Amino acid sequence: MSPSYTCSLRVFVPLFAMEGRKARFWSSYVRRQQSAHPDPLREEHDAMLQAVIREGINFGVIDLPERALTATWRGDTVVCPLDSRGRALQAIVDSEWKLPFPLNGYVVDRESRRRAARLQLEPSVIREAADTHILSASWQVPFWWALLFDEEERHGPARTSAVFRAPISEALVRARQARDLITGAFGVGEFLGELEFVIGWLEQFDLDSMVELDFGALTDLGVRPDARLSSVDIARRALEYLEADEFDDALAAYHEFMSVWEEAARLESFN
Repeated sequence: MSPSYTCSLRVFVPLFAMEGRKARFWSSYVRRQQSAHPDPLREEHDAMLQAVIREGINFGVIDLPERALTATWRGDTVVCPLDSRGRALQAIVDSEWKLPFPLNGYVVDRESRRRAARLQLEPSVIREAADTHILSASWQVPFWWALLFDEEERHGPARTSAVFRAPISEALVRARQARDLITGAFGVGEFLGELEFVIGWLEQFDLDSMVELDFGALTDLGVRPDARLSSVDIARRALEYLEADEFDDALAAYHEFMSVWEEAARLESFN
């Protein structure tokens, strides 16, 4: 688990659903992964720190070998390629609008962003250009991610883990139901754009895949100390109220969810 204050939405694809060079590469990786790369997330995190620890971006450090997270899901081996290089390049490009002016120019210079954009045009031999298995968000758990899961899908010890795993087919059903409920109640709006993006992203993967939400270092921030309700609980409650036409309660639950992460945003501003 990365120590940075980000949460991740990851898709793990079964080996049996892969084809060609990709299937051969990841099958070989799984056979040798445990001893060669016991903690690929830690390796990725350390490399990214080395890339930015001095003035300018060290693009050589960013160019990591292909690695992945692996798990057993319903008796099958599933793989989530990290695509560390691609995600790092995207973060460099996105720094222009994700960081406030003039901080964005001090943290990442324009030439580094241009170089990152050029390097993005060189996809891996085992990865297609749009083949991204991980989405990340800093200092928040997006509402649209939380509603993909149910509290019973928490992976690991109860209340000490904030990792949720669900069949991607079930996550898609929930996302589409949420879209229909919200559209029926409030009409079509720009605020649904992020949900539509998540649906489209999930639809790219094999339906036997598993989707995972990992709060990471945000775990304690995503749980209310009083009632011990996680953000997944609250998001699910908001949709249940909406389905029952209890609009005031649905909006109250939504605002409760957002208030958790507004507090986290204040912590970010102090960081």
